[in-house]
Amino acid sequence: MRKKITIIGAGIAGLTAGCYAIMNGFEAEIFESHSASGGLCTAWKRGNYTIDGACDWLSGSGPGNILYRFWKEIDAFDDNQIVNHEAFSRFVGKDKRQLIIYADVDRLEKHMLELSPEDEKQIRLLCKLIRKYPALPLPFEKAFELYNFFDAVKLTVRMLPVLKTFNYLNGTTIEEFADTFKDSLIRDSLKILLATPEYSLFGLISSLGLFCGKSGGYIIGGARELSKRIEKNFRDSGGIIHFNSKVDKILVEDNRATGLKLMDGTEHRCDYVISAADMHTTLYSMLDGNYLDPVHVNLFKEERLAPSCVQVSLGVNIDLTKEPNCMVSIYPTSETLSIGNTTIENISFRNFAIDPTMAPKGKTVITVRYSMNEYAYWENLYANKNDYKAKKEEILQFTVNQMEMIYPGITEKIEVSDVSTPMTYHRYANTWQGTYLTWISTPKNSKKLQKIKKTVPGLDNFWMSGMWVMPPGGLPVGIKTSRDVIQIICKKNAQKFVSNIN
Repeated sequence: MRKKITIIGAGIAGLTAGCYAIMNGFEAEIFESHSASGGLCTAWKRGNYTIDGACDWLSGSGPGNILYRFWKEIDAFDDNQIVNHEAFSRFVGKDKRQLIIYADVDRLEKHMLELSPEDEKQIRLLCKLIRKYPALPLPFEKAFELYNFFDAVKLTVRMLPVLKTFNYLNGTTIEEFADTFKDSLIRDSLKILLATPEYSLFGLISSLGLFCGKSGGYIIGGARELSKRIEKNFRDSGGIIHFNSKVDKILVEDNRATGLKLMDGTEHRCDYVISAADMHTTLYSMLDGNYLDPVHVNLFKEERLAPSCVQVSLGVNIDLTKEPNCMVSIYPTSETLSIGNTTIENISFRNFAIDPTMAPKGKTVITVRYSMNEYAYWENLYANKNDYKAKKEEILQFTVNQMEMIYPGITEKIEVSDVSTPMTYHRYANTWQGTYLTWISTPKNSKKLQKIKKTVPGLDNFWMSGMWVMPPGGLPVGIKTSRDVIQIICKKNAQKFVSNIN
């Protein structure tokens, strides 16, 4: 009789865990509190427009990157669905000069040298690091928990030629690197490129390395297409998903996870439990705080979360197919906006004209994002629905005013609008503090964040997967951590881990 794995959450991590579980001969059943799969990898309809809340680009969308193989193992997309961007971002400064972060390192280098010849040394260093990225060994194939002495030796040998580069990337923040540039436009732009200048430089170089390596493309259909396709693979393989099925407790007998109890009181037994849900909810609610690792406790108490965001989306009766489809940041804005303790002074927006599935022909979806750590503000505001609605209206009007400066006449062309806040992420996906990522990885805490366990002390047959066990998160983390967990369960059952491409 096949052993059964029960999974909490039908986000990318949960769906992936289910796919790999079935590939390896287990029964797999997913319980999802929402009415659809995807979790944070989602989109929603407003009239004839689709608002994407997650998928601007996908790490591992092209051959040459190990994540590409992982996505192919679960049949996440067809290559003909992928469109590679011309640029990662475009910045327009107060002096109207433009910095374009091209997705071609040679073109980027030439452009930056023309923009700021006095920064030649640092520009060449930046581009050298981007070129090096594909050669950096990423030990993703095997779960770290399964590494033996020989695996460690092999990794060490692979790392030796690039150890100096790795140490530099992980030991330097984006802000520190940006401050080495003389040109203010380059300096300021690099700091907001990933929204959080405290991140280790590795995050910036890996992102640009993927883009320049044609492995950071956009999937036609966006977030919903990605999640729906993985869900179909899971279902077609024999997996079962229960929607509108919120988990209340993880059942435990003799310090062994034995199943789940839902909010409706029903119980579902299994051999193994994987929580691909929010870690805080899992540990403190589903397990009642009875199985806590000091590392997990410390993370929630001490580490700073990556910014959440307010996203304003506009469905406009304008064809923007000839406009840049990358993120465009313009600063300063013509006016400022206060949201809690955050003052908005620049606007970053993207149009989705590249994707014909997002809007009727000749029309376009534009999304504007304001990064901030303001969950307490939004939580208090949400207590009064009128105040909450009024603030969203204020943000919408501010955004429309700014877009009018960029595209004169656009106000009259707006057919639908939508404003999501950190409370939206909390309500929709039950994420702690309304975040869509996790803790900020810096040179000071990187080693701590690399040691987050997928298990909890004293509880057998239970694992966690998803963004919380591999900060700062993102869609590739979902597939990597869930693949790892199924490898570990296979090891526990003395069987070889297999995938569809083995």
